[in-house]
Amino acid sequence: MSSPVRGLVVGEATWRPGTAGPVRWEPQMVSPGLSGDDVSRVLGEAPSGLPPASAVPRPRVEAGRPFRLALSPFGDRGLVCLRATAVTPPDASGAVPLRLTCLVVDPDAVGRQLPRPAEFWDAPLWTVAPGRPLPPLTPGPIDDAALTAFARTHPDQREVVFAAVERALRAGGPLLVVGDDPAATAHWAWLVGRLLLPISAWRLPFSTHERLAAPRPEGAVPFGIAGVPTTDAAAAQALAAREFTVLADDEQPVRGGRRWWALRSGPTVAVGPWARLAETVVVAGLLPDVAQRIDALAAEAGRPATRKPMWALGAAVLLLDDVDDLGDLAADAADLVREQEPAGLAGDGPLLHRLAGLLTAHTRPVVDEAVTQGSPSRVDALWQDVRTRVVPEAGEALTRNLSRLSGVVRRGLEAAHDRARERRGDDLPGSLLAVAALLDADAPAADRREVLDLACDVLVPALLDARTDPLRAGWLPIPGWLWEELVPELEAAPLFEDGGRLPGTVLSPRVHRWLGSLSLPVGQLRVEALQRTGPVEWERAAHRVYVLRSATVSPLERAAAFLGSVSSTVANRGVPVEAVAAQAAGSTYPGDSLDAATASVLMAVLPVGFPFSWALAPVLQRTAPSATTRAAVARLREREVVPIALADVVERHER
Repeated sequence: MSSPVRGLVVGEATWRPGTAGPVRWEPQMVSPGLSGDDVSRVLGEAPSGLPPASAVPRPRVEAGRPFRLALSPFGDRGLVCLRATAVTPPDASGAVPLRLTCLVVDPDAVGRQLPRPAEFWDAPLWTVAPGRPLPPLTPGPIDDAALTAFARTHPDQREVVFAAVERALRAGGPLLVVGDDPAATAHWAWLVGRLLLPISAWRLPFSTHERLAAPRPEGAVPFGIAGVPTTDAAAAQALAAREFTVLADDEQPVRGGRRWWALRSGPTVAVGPWARLAETVVVAGLLPDVAQRIDALAAEAGRPATRKPMWALGAAVLLLDDVDDLGDLAADAADLVREQEPAGLAGDGPLLHRLAGLLTAHTRPVVDEAVTQGSPSRVDALWQDVRTRVVPEAGEALTRNLSRLSGVVRRGLEAAHDRARERRGDDLPGSLLAVAALLDADAPAADRREVLDLACDVLVPALLDARTDPLRAGWLPIPGWLWEELVPELEAAPLFEDGGRLPGTVLSPRVHRWLGSLSLPVGQLRVEALQRTGPVEWERAAHRVYVLRSATVSPLERAAAFLGSVSSTVANRGVPVEAVAAQAAGSTYPGDSLDAATASVLMAVLPVGFPFSWALAPVLQRTAPSATTRAAVARLREREVVPIALADVVERHER
C-alpha cells in the first residue's frame, strides 16, 4: 500500500494582538507533489479566527503547542487536510508569529499505517522547522492514562459526547465544546477516534478551536466535533436550538434517565445504541481490547466499511475472546452491527468470517408476547433462573472474600453465611442486608465494595422478583449508601430499560412498601429537580400515582410519574408518538388538573422526540391568556413545530 500522506505544507504569518481581521499566510515549506493550487487551497482554508490569549506564550519561552488541530476535506479528490496552528513568543515589537503546519492525507490509503488524526494533538510533527526532513509521524501525549485523568475532571460528560457524536454520524448537528482549553476537544476526538475504523476517523471532521464569529454562513460549522472559545458562548447557545449539542467544558450534565441527558444549553441529548455500547466498553475497561480489534478489522474491511461507521464498534465487541460471557452486551453489539452493517461489506478475512457466525450466535431471543404484556409467570421465571444461577456463586464469594474484610464485618459476614447455609441459600439477599447494616460511614471502602459487588448479583434480581416479600422475610432496611449504588443497576435491568411492565408495577407493591421513602422525588416542582430524577424515581412515583392513587402525591412526584408513563413501552403500545405525551398527561393529571406552569416544567425536561402540543392544547383552551400561558407557549415554540390544527389555540396566548 502506498503512503497515505500526500504532502506537507508549512506556512507562517504575523499577528498583533488587538487587531482584527484575517492574517496572511506565506508558505515556508512545500513537499514535492503538491501543486500551486493545492498550496493556495491549504493556506486559503486556514483559520481566520485568531488564537485565544491563553495560547500566546510568554517572551523567551519556547514555542507553544498548537491551539488548533483541525481535520477537514481537501478538494474533490477524497483527500483530507490535518492542520495544526501554533503560536510562538512575541518579538520585541509585540508581534506574535503564527505557524501553520498542514498534512494532506488520503483516508482510503490509511489502513493501519497512520495514527488517527486526533492522536496528533501536540505531536512532534508540528515542530518541524522549514527545510528540515519530516519527522516520524508519531502520536502525541494523549493515551489511556491521560484520558482517564481527563475524564475525572469532566464528570458525566463522556456519554453525552458519545451521544452527540452518534447524532452527528446519523446526519444530525455537531458537538460544540465551549471552553478556553482546546485540549478538551482533542481528548474527546481522540476517544471517539479509538472507537471508529481508522479510515472513518480520518473522515470525521473536527476542530479544537473554532470561532463562530468568523465570516461564514450563519450556523455553518463544518465539523462533527468543534471546540468553541467562551467569547463565542452566546453564539454557540443560539445554535443549541438547531440540533447542535452544546456542552460547556466545565459543565456536569444531569442524567434525565438511562437514555438521555439534560444540558445547560437547554435541549436534551438522547443516548443511542452506539453511545450506550461505547460508554459500557469504556466503563468495563474493555477499551484497549476493543480498539485492538477495530484496528484488526481495518485490515479486512475496505471502503464500504465507512458508509456506516458505527458498525465497527459492535463488531469489535463481538470479536472479544470472552464474548460468550458478556450476556446482554454481546446482544447489544450484535443489534448495532445488524442495524449499521454497510451494504457491500464482504471479505474472505478470518475476522469477517467469524463475525458472521457470532451475529447468529448472539441474536437476541424473540420475547414472548406474554412477557411484553408484563406476564408475571414468564418474567418472574426469567428472574428466578438468574437468581438460582447466582446464589451458589454468591455463597462461594462470601467465603472467598472473608479474608479481605475488616474484623467486625468479617464476623457479621460469617454469621450471615451460616444463616444462608441453614436456609439453603434462599435468603442470601437478607444475609447481605444484615452485613450491609454493619457498614457505617467510617467503614473501609473495600468492605463496601465487596458487599456491593455481591448485592448487584443477588439483591437486584430479588427486588425485581414479583414473589419477593422483604417484610415477611425479615429483611433489614437497605442502607442509603447501598441503595444509591444499586439504583443504576436496577435501571439497567431489562424490566426497567425495556418497559416490560406498566409504570408503577415494575417493582411489586411489597418491595415498594419495604423501600419506604427511598428514591421518592422530594422538593418543589422545578426543572432542575425533575431533571435529577430517573427511571427508579419515576417507578416509585408512578406506584403512588397510578397504583395507590395516594391523595398526598406532591407535584414533583406527579411530574416524575408523567415521565415514567411517557417512557413506558407497554403503556404506549400502538399510540402514535405525537399522542404519547397527551395520553400520559391525561392519566397523570385527571380532571383537567394540569396547569400551564406545570406544563412548562414538563416541556423543559421531556425529550424533544415526544411532541407536547396535544397535551398543552387542552390547558390553553380552558385557561385565560396570561404571562404564565405566554411563557408556556414560548417554550412550546422553542421545542417543536406546532400542528396547524392547533395554531389558533396557541396564537390566542401570544397576543
